[in-house]
Formats: sequence, C-alpha cells, structure tokens
Amino acid sequence: MAEVVRWRVLGPVEVTVDGRALDIRRPQQRAVLALLLLDADRVVPVRRIESALWPEPPAGARTQVQVCVSRIRAVLRGAGLAGSLVSHPGGYRLTPGAGRLDLGEFVAAVRRARA
Repeated sequence: MAEVVRWRVLGPVEVTVDGRALDIRRPQQRAVLALLLLDADRVVPVRRIESALWPEPPAGARTQVQVCVSRIRAVLRGAGLAGSLVSHPGGYRLTPGAGRLDLGEFVAAVRRARA
C-alpha cells in the first residue's frame, strides 16, 4: 500500500507518514521545518533562517543551521523522504509534494471560496 505523507504547519508543526509522526521534536528543528514549509518549493536563504531563530545570530549560527537541517534530513531519509529537503547555494528548499501540505490545501480552499 502507498504511504500517505502529510506535512503540517497549521497547528503543531509535524510530518506524518501513514499517520505516524516523525521524530522532529527539538524546538529549533521544528522552527526550521516551519520556515521551510511556509516557503515550500522555494529556496529559503540561510540568513533568513538565522534571523528567524535568533534576534542576533551567534557567531556559529550558520553551522547550527546546517546541523539542524542535517538532523531533519536524517529523519526524513529514514522515512523515505530523502529528496524532500535539498541544499541550494545560500539556502535550502523543501518540496512536500502536491496535496501533502496543509497550508497549501488551505490556500487553495480560500481561492476556490473566493471564486
């Protein structure tokens, strides 16, 4: 049977596969995941992630973001979602897939309601 993957940013930030939440519990990792989901399918610059995590990013902010993304990737890879989060020059892009992100479904429903 095909796996059902859901990405949620409205309410608690989480990723589920067949109804089972992936182990992304650390607040900093959840914050990075939320930022990437809010700009799904677009490159999010590392500087934007840094400024969202810290009022004044510490000296090792870039490294901390890299570690955070690496840990998120490890969880995604373990769930068969390795290609969802990719690096780009100066940032990261998360691609949840059509119809899998609650925010995308909400936006589409609002557009339909307005039409």
